[in-house]
Amino acid sequence: MKKFFQCTKRQLYWVAFLWVAMVFGLYAYNANISTAMVTRYAQYDDVKMSWNHLNTRNYQQKMPEQFAVLVNDIQHLSQGDQFKALMKQTFQFNLVNGGETDTKTPYELLQTGVGDCSDFAYLWYHQLWRLGVPAQYITLMINHQGETFMHSVAVARDEMGQLVVFDTLTFLPLVVPYKKWKEMYDMKLLFAQYGQTTETLYSDVTFFNL
Repeated sequence: MKKFFQCTKRQLYWVAFLWVAMVFGLYAYNANISTAMVTRYAQYDDVKMSWNHLNTRNYQQKMPEQFAVLVNDIQHLSQGDQFKALMKQTFQFNLVNGGETDTKTPYELLQTGVGDCSDFAYLWYHQLWRLGVPAQYITLMINHQGETFMHSVAVARDEMGQLVVFDTLTFLPLVVPYKKWKEMYDMKLLFAQYGQTTETLYSDVTFFNL
C-alpha cells in the first residue's frame, strides 16, 4: 500500500509539472503571436503613411515626360510587348535591392538614377493604369532562404484574365504568372493599393483575391 501511494505521488508530480509546462508554453506562444501581430500592424501603418506622402509628392511633381512618352510609344504593341517594355526600364537605372528608405516618385527616380523594388513597383503601377490595365501595388514580408525582408511589386490582370507580377527580382525582364510567383517565396501580404483604396491581408478579400 505504501509503495502504491509513493507511485501515485510521483505520478501527480509529473502531471503537475506537465500542466505547468503546458500553461507556460501556451503563454509564450500567445505572446509571440501578439508581438508578431503588433509588429505587422505597425509596419502596415508605416507603409500606409509613406504611401500617402508618396502620392502627395507625386501629384505635385507630375509624371516625367520620359516615362509618359514610353507609355504613348508602346500603345500600338501587343500587351506582352508592352509589359516587356515596362520591365526593361530597370536597365536604364542603377537597380539596388534594399538599402533604400522612402519610395521614390517617378520624378525622383529619374533625378537620382537609382531605384529599388518599391520605386519601380510604383512606376509600373502608374504606367499600367495609363495603359488602361488595372494594376495593384503590394508590399509583402518575404522569407527567402532564411532571410526576411520587405518587398514591393506591381500586380496586373492581363487581357486573358491572368494575374501577372512585375518584380525586380526576376532574372529576365518578363512578368511572372501570379500563381507561379507565389510559389517562389514564403510571403505575407502587408499592404495593397488599388486605385484610391488600401487593403491589408487581415481582410480575406482583396481586389485581385491575392
